Amino acid sequence: HAREPLHRIQRWNGTHFVRCNLASLGLIVQLGHDGVDCASPSTTVQALTLIDITGIHKINIRFCECVPSPRTYVQLLRARWWPATFERPQTAVTIRTLRLFHALTVQAKVNAYDFHNALIRMTDGSGTQLPKGRYHEFSRVFRFYRHLQMVKRGGRGHNEAGINATSLGELAIECLRCPQPGRNLPANWESAPAHLQFLYTVFLSMDANFKLKLKNHKYQDIELAPGWAYFVEESLYQAYLATHEDEDEEIKDCDSTFAAIDHANMPSSKRFCINGVGAVVCARHSFFRASGVADLPAGERYSSMTYILLSTIRILLSRWRRLIISYDIACQFCKNFLKRMRNFPVEFQVEVTNKEIIFIIPKFHLPAHGASCQVRYSFNFIEGVGRTHGEGIEANWSETNGAALSTREMSFAARHETLNDFFGAMNWRKTVSTGSQLASSLVEASDMVKKQEKNFSDMKQPFPDNVIDRWDTMIEAWDLDKRKPNPYEEPVNETKLADVQLELSRQETRELQQGAVSLHEMTASTFLNIGIQLQEQQRVVQHRDGNKDDSTARKKVTLQEARNVLQHRIKNWRIVQAVYMPVVSTLIHEAELSNPSNTTSASTPSEPEFEKLWMPSDVPSHLQRTGLASGLVEKEKRLREAECEEALHEIRRFIRIRMGLRHYKSVHVDGPSQKRNTRARTIIQNFTAKRDRQFDRYKAARSALDALDPDPQANWRTRLLPMQYKDMVDPSGDDEDKAEVKGKKGKRQAALGEGRREVPWIWCVPQSLTGSIPNQDVMSAEEIHESMRATYAKSRARVRRWNEEVLLLLEEMRRSVAFLQWKASLWFSRANGRSSAPPDIQSGIHAYALRQAEIHQALSQSFINRWNPLLIKLNLSVEWPTG
Repeated sequence: HAREPLHRIQRWNGTHFVRCNLASLGLIVQLGHDGVDCASPSTTVQALTLIDITGIHKINIRFCECVPSPRTYVQLLRARWWPATFERPQTAVTIRTLRLFHALTVQAKVNAYDFHNALIRMTDGSGTQLPKGRYHEFSRVFRFYRHLQMVKRGGRGHNEAGINATSLGELAIECLRCPQPGRNLPANWESAPAHLQFLYTVFLSMDANFKLKLKNHKYQDIELAPGWAYFVEESLYQAYLATHEDEDEEIKDCDSTFAAIDHANMPSSKRFCINGVGAVVCARHSFFRASGVADLPAGERYSSMTYILLSTIRILLSRWRRLIISYDIACQFCKNFLKRMRNFPVEFQVEVTNKEIIFIIPKFHLPAHGASCQVRYSFNFIEGVGRTHGEGIEANWSETNGAALSTREMSFAARHETLNDFFGAMNWRKTVSTGSQLASSLVEASDMVKKQEKNFSDMKQPFPDNVIDRWDTMIEAWDLDKRKPNPYEEPVNETKLADVQLELSRQETRELQQGAVSLHEMTASTFLNIGIQLQEQQRVVQHRDGNKDDSTARKKVTLQEARNVLQHRIKNWRIVQAVYMPVVSTLIHEAELSNPSNTTSASTPSEPEFEKLWMPSDVPSHLQRTGLASGLVEKEKRLREAECEEALHEIRRFIRIRMGLRHYKSVHVDGPSQKRNTRARTIIQNFTAKRDRQFDRYKAARSALDALDPDPQANWRTRLLPMQYKDMVDPSGDDEDKAEVKGKKGKRQAALGEGRREVPWIWCVPQSLTGSIPNQDVMSAEEIHESMRATYAKSRARVRRWNEEVLLLLEEMRRSVAFLQWKASLWFSRANGRSSAPPDIQSGIHAYALRQAEIHQALSQSFINRWNPLLIKLNLSVEWPTG
């Protein structure tokens, strides 16, 4: 067992086998000669605790004292045992244990504490002879192991200047698919034709994660790789924050309620010194960028996020023409961005002359924004972005969140090193999976190009060429200048109830001027409008009455006061109703005689919210001509149609707000804090209640409209369809109230984007083309064409985005191969580095460099072998670089 000192043996004690270690049997491990006897062994036998994947062992060792002989820690390392200290080591960890834990922690986010305790259980599961814990020693050893692995893979061991000369971001694993001048771009890329310049666009995505916090333990620690990988250099960052901490406040979103959640859930406890992290990744491939991550001590502020963005741009992107930045609040962040940049030190300022910077909102976040943002900042309608969605950073957070609870307990420096390691592991996995990812993406894009081109051809066929040309000109003008008319917006807005009320008032004024006599000083349209308002007030009071939470005495008093006000308004309204609708008094009397216990009659003032008002739509059709004032039915019909459209608009608005709130809560709020979760749920419930009241309003208005105009061919029926509760889903067709999406089909449906979308009917209702004159029935050919302009523009955009995606994927294939070949050449050039190093070190340097070069060459060739048959099948081609 001299070469296998970690074998576990058992000894027979007369009745059964018991565990026995080799040290107790006299085994002494001689170091320095790979198990061969030493001519000058040390006279001292030293006890060593060795942590291995089989458990924690006690062994006896003897160091070599030959002249010359390696230092003691070198002898341990050559035995593949990593010492916990360099001087007089008493604990060591086997290299295979460190490799196993490294693989487990980056893949499954296993923390050192649990791994160490598992080794203790493996050593003695009975608990009768537990070894002394070595958690702190193991953690310290692994930090050094992980650090040296990162600098070795970054090529610092091949540099004469050594580790301390490492530059900012140098150890990050770079995205092989993104454009990198001098590495994977053709020599003439800057002079490419204008229609192909988009192929060299740099796509970045930025976001914050408030689950990666850090407790305020006030540990004193030293960061081993400050700013060398993904986190920015901390001293520079803190110096910047110290001079800019009062310049801005928490980021607010446009036309949404994210800010309410921000203020309600920003931790106020002193337990945390870091509230989260902000990061920048490449938007198409989700690689974490070098110097693209930083802590957020005071929330998601403009100053912090701008610092992170400029840090990664200045390090990696010295030459670029077009930059796309995806951010969930891009509509606000882009304002004064250049002005904020000028407040940074000169080395952070980016030269923007003859360059284009475009801010876009990620696709999943976009529906939570208002209508003004949903076209201007949409990936779907921006030229040269392909099918980029900008949401890849969210998938990154879902993986790193698995380590949130363990990293928040670490020291400041250890947390940075751990997260840097996670980011690097994720980047490398994306590197080796490039072959399969780009292949599957190209197959999908090629199929969708054919489908969307056919759909687009069928859709535009009925329109004259001059109309198509006019629309194309409008789209191209908007692409160049977003201040031009927006071709993707509907030509008119929804008909508002207030618009119809104003038009009816004007019509009544004209009738009076022509000699018509009003039956009452309150006009008929005002009378009907008050009736509609009373019905809405009834629904509000009914909601209060049905709310189980409103059970306190004070809330009961408030409810009764609301009922008193409602009853008083109904009573006054009945007086005018008797003038315009004399038949109603008879109908009320007959209803009371037929059902004396009917609570909806006018004789039960205790609950006026259930009293039937008897609008013209409630009167039987055979009594409408003789029992109602002339024109009253037509006026209510016009008001009800506008009320339906207004309610539908409000339902859509509340769904967008609620969708944004639910996503924000799931990403940034869900966790152990009951207080923050309760606040978030309360806000969501309030908007849900508002949405449901508009649902009831729509149903009531449409029911009245159906009674007033029963013609099945009526124009309003094509827009105002019967609505069910299940129809109130977000624009992608997802039902937010479902706890989970079941089955593969459901998951695919939930992930549909604009390129293959089936939009729910409430989001594609044809807009009313009547403006403030809702009784217009005939549309001209020009108006018909204009009503289809947005549909044409979106169909055209889908075709162009899929075609761009194919070209981008082909270019990314070429760039991936070119980058790997460049990387292989770089490692070949390092093979003869460090000429001043001892011969044994030079031998290791040479072998490691050739091994790394071979890995990158093999990856490059495997990608080509995988893609060539697919390209032939799809009738596509790529000119592979020759390296």
